[in-house]
Amino acid sequence: MPWTTTRTRRPAIPKQRKPHRNSSPPPTLEDTQARVTRAVEDLAAYANSLVPGMTWTWTRTERQPRACDAPYDQTAGKRLDLPNYITEGGDPTHGGIPDAVWPQVRDKARQLAADLAATHSDPLPTAEKPGDRWRAATEVGR
Repeated sequence: MPWTTTRTRRPAIPKQRKPHRNSSPPPTLEDTQARVTRAVEDLAAYANSLVPGMTWTWTRTERQPRACDAPYDQTAGKRLDLPNYITEGGDPTHGGIPDAVWPQVRDKARQLAADLAATHSDPLPTAEKPGDRWRAATEVGR
């Protein structure tokens, strides 16, 4: 009788992916709110350095987290609209920020947004003509 051995094969154990060395858990909604609030306040301070005399006030501060809109309404995500930070003083035509310094303020806003990894800074196309910064591109030329 020949000598035989029975070998049992161990089940394959899937390799676990190691997290990327620079990965960290996503920030909480509260942390994100605090970081964005600081960025908004930094932008206001920068605008004040260009246009002295503006005073800033938070309005509509009663906002609370709520469920996301579609298509994210099927997730556990939350949406939080920040209060408005409005100014008095400066150029009354454009919310205090004159056309002459608007490009500098816009660039600072984009830099602060990039620091928050928000690099798509123009969600709606706008026309940035002097005296008409807020008009949607679809309305331009009508």
